[in-house]
Amino acid sequence: MTTKNNIFLYNTICDIEHNSIYFPDVVKNIELAEIISNGYEKMTDEEMRSIVSKCMTMKHIKHILLKHELHNKKYEIRDMNIDEFRFIIKKLLHRYQSKAGGFKFHHRIWRIVPNDGHINFENDIHVNNIHDYETVEYMRGLLTLFNNISKNIEVRLLTKLNDRDKNVLVILQCSYK
Repeated sequence: MTTKNNIFLYNTICDIEHNSIYFPDVVKNIELAEIISNGYEKMTDEEMRSIVSKCMTMKHIKHILLKHELHNKKYEIRDMNIDEFRFIIKKLLHRYQSKAGGFKFHHRIWRIVPNDGHINFENDIHVNNIHDYETVEYMRGLLTLFNNISKNIEVRLLTKLNDRDKNVLVILQCSYK
């Protein structure tokens, strides 16, 4: 490599380092990969936990925490009216959507559609993603949680395929038992 090319490469790296918040993570990731490569077999469980926490972004950490909460949180089951239930579900969907799962849904905010005697929460997803493992687990977690909040309201999962655009309308139908 010529001196001119070395100077150009050096200046390019300096520009990236100065203008990008991601550059330090690249260096950190390379260093962590070396630590793992050289010491994996000798690491204790605590050392592995420490390395894992350094490998993860805050977004990933928050995802794991909220996913754990979604699948393990227990509410006091009680009677409530549909409006109170709607408020709780809206709040929970806001908390979990695109954070604990549901990343392949088209909208971060579920549409609320009142109907006769029940309320629907609706979102769209492409037909190719409806059976995605993460999507299925996320929906299973939502349904389990939502059906364990109220004694007198149940939540059912309905789907409608739109053949024209290959999207599936996913409906969480909340109604009195």
